[in-house]
Amino acid sequence: MTNGKSLSKGGIYTVYQGIDSETSGDIKYVGITKRNPKVGWKEHYASGTDRATLDYYSIENGLTKEQARQKTDNPNQRTTYAPPKLLLSSS
Repeated sequence: MTNGKSLSKGGIYTVYQGIDSETSGDIKYVGITKRNPKVGWKEHYASGTDRATLDYYSIENGLTKEQARQKTDNPNQRTTYAPPKLLLSSS
C-alpha cells in the first residue's frame, strides 16, 4: 500500500450491496466505503431503518473513489452484483 492506496486495483474503496433476500432477492441498497465493510454493515443492522433487514455482500474492492462511484451510479450494473444463488429462477 502506498499513500493510502492499494496497489492491486488503484484504490482503497469497496462497493457493497444490500439485498432483500427474505422477500424478493432485489438489490435495495448499493454503497461504497473505505472502511472494513463489515463495520458499516453492523451500523446498518443497528440503524432501525429498512437497511437493517438487508443481507450485505462486498462486490468489488481496491477501487478509487471515482471507480466506486461509477459502480454505484450506474443502475444497469447493479443487477450484475447479486450473488448467483439469488439470480436463480424460483420456477
